[in-house]
Amino acid sequence: EFDSKYIPNAFISVGRFFGKRHDLQFKLMPMEKRQNGAFGTDVNFAGQTFAAGEAVRTRYRLNEWHLRYRYALLPDDPWDLNLGLGLGYFDAKVSLTSLEDGREATAEEWNLLPMAHLSAGYRFNPRWRVSLGTDFFYDTDNWHDELFALVHYRSDPSWEISGGYRFW
Repeated sequence: EFDSKYIPNAFISVGRFFGKRHDLQFKLMPMEKRQNGAFGTDVNFAGQTFAAGEAVRTRYRLNEWHLRYRYALLPDDPWDLNLGLGLGYFDAKVSLTSLEDGREATAEEWNLLPMAHLSAGYRFNPRWRVSLGTDFFYDTDNWHDELFALVHYRSDPSWEISGGYRFW
């Protein structure tokens, strides 16, 4: 079990604009969470059994790549409001390592999922803007969302690079 709280991690994206209303964005978001502890009961994970009370390190790594199309609802206003659709590639790896004898068990999985997007922001000038937004998707009977806060720099009328944090 992992915390159900939002986990902050790095976020970088590159956007290509096609006129005032349309753009494509590519996002990369690496995330890793590690913690040490012990299970309250025996746990069988990926063919290894970890006994209750045994000191264990958990490592959860998720790399995401998203490609999405966005439509600007207010193209000539300093306030941004965007809707979009995209496709996300999710590559996850979970490892458990016994701190007592070094045994390790690992499981990996990847998914390709459709996503929806909503963001709002403010444009200070033609080059700089800030935004808050969310991407959400449905996977295996669960809704997932990520909230993000970004700073954007538009190098020319067609290209933009963004950085910030997201909470997943």
